[in-house]
Amino acid sequence: MLRTWIALACLALGGISCSDTGASCTEVGCSNEAVVTYPGGLVSGPYNLTLQNSGQSETYACNDPQTAAELPPEVDCNAGGFELTDSDFGARSTVTVTITDTDDNLIAGPAEVVLGAVETLQPNGPDCEPTCVVRHGRLLEN
Repeated sequence: MLRTWIALACLALGGISCSDTGASCTEVGCSNEAVVTYPGGLVSGPYNLTLQNSGQSETYACNDPQTAAELPPEVDCNAGGFELTDSDFGARSTVTVTITDTDDNLIAGPAEVVLGAVETLQPNGPDCEPTCVVRHGRLLEN
């Protein structure tokens, strides 16, 4: 009875880790996130964003209302930068960024952007998985 009460109390406290009480972990999920900002005025219209890391490369059409529906759900990009949610690129500490206009003229990059961890998320407590990281970076002007 006491273990059941402790387990319920732990769940009620928002998923605080209760592994030392013998209670099992909850199964609340989380996602790695990365937010990269651009220098002001770097892009003003539609552009192509290419991300590279560890042999992987993806290109996304950004800041264009006509192609916005084609972006995968883990990518959100606009004139101010981009945000990655639950993306392999966002889970790493660096990403190489190249920005071109729609005619493939180089605007910026390729440039390595350091994605510094600003927050660690452990929704089920420190002794339970998953652990996710929120990272921020800034594309510097060439």
